[in-house]
Amino acid sequence: MSWLLFQTEAEATEAEAKASENVRRFVRVVAPERIAEDGSIIGIDAANWQPQPAAARTERWAVPEPVATGWVMPLPEPEHIAPIPLSVFLLGLGGEQVDSIPPQAEEPVA
Repeated sequence: MSWLLFQTEAEATEAEAKASENVRRFVRVVAPERIAEDGSIIGIDAANWQPQPAAARTERWAVPEPVATGWVMPLPEPEHIAPIPLSVFLLGLGGEQVDSIPPQAEEPVA
């Protein structure tokens, strides 16, 4: 699994929101019926590729996590976001792609 590493929580949070919007924008073009009125993405039935409006919906990609060297969010494997190209997901995100998650930030001792 790969990750995007950011210097600050604000950068990571902004990138996650941008990634989610990139995905919504793509889905609106290729499968507009999969975008709910609230902007969430309606899941599909893997057996028949039909939208499942009553199933769980995707509202965001990930919650950025603190690590010793900044903040990270996971990158999707291409098959997890198909037919959305990874290049579309990554548009305008910034950050540094890393192939392993850096160590977690240590909790301050009280």
